[in-house]
Amino acid sequence: MSWVTHQDAEGQPGLAAVDGQEEPAVDPTVVVDVPGLVAEHLQDSGDEAIRRFLEGGQTIRRGQGYSVRVPAPLSVHVAMIERSSTGLMQSPAGRKAHRIHSDRVTSVRLQD
Repeated sequence: MSWVTHQDAEGQPGLAAVDGQEEPAVDPTVVVDVPGLVAEHLQDSGDEAIRRFLEGGQTIRRGQGYSVRVPAPLSVHVAMIERSSTGLMQSPAGRKAHRIHSDRVTSVRLQD
């Protein structure tokens, strides 16, 4: 793809694609601390790709529990949230772990 400089409506210089194609959206790799309860649930019921990323994560002790620091594409973290939502809603601890994981992924998503 070729790029040329142009001026936008405010007169600021910028880049534009010559052949009209936009760059494909890239799925960034981010590091999120997954609560231990969520990680255990996903190890038992998650798909193979999620399990592979969880196995590559680093276990971190936190007080009475632990977290797994997982470097994975943002789409995998979103899939983790979707997969764990129904199974963890049975108990207060599960709901809290799911909420914490969801908040961490949302904050990473907003930073991009």
